[in-house]
Amino acid sequence: MAQSIYYVNDRANQYGTIALEMGVFESIANNILAETDGVVIDNKILKGNRESAVAWLEGTKLNITINLKVKYGTIVSKVSKDVQDRINTTIQELTNVIPESVNVNVIGIEFN
Repeated sequence: MAQSIYYVNDRANQYGTIALEMGVFESIANNILAETDGVVIDNKILKGNRESAVAWLEGTKLNITINLKVKYGTIVSKVSKDVQDRINTTIQELTNVIPESVNVNVIGIEFN
């Protein structure tokens, strides 16, 4: 059974701490991918049927890797930068956590 990994905000308040499971960050990123024009999510080609977004901690630093395909005719650099910016901004707005990195891997082009 896999153990859940949590990001714990080091700024406790009078009520205690807030811990966010890595799946929270992955869900936010996956929702953004689904809403982004020109992005194709293809989980079948990813190892272990993982999601298109994978979040992990290096010490206390949140990192996110995005694996996606783009539709043919899409400007890859523009879509990649847009995904990066939107994920970074949305995670900050929704969780008050600033990711250390948001890495985008373009793993192919969809010609359909």
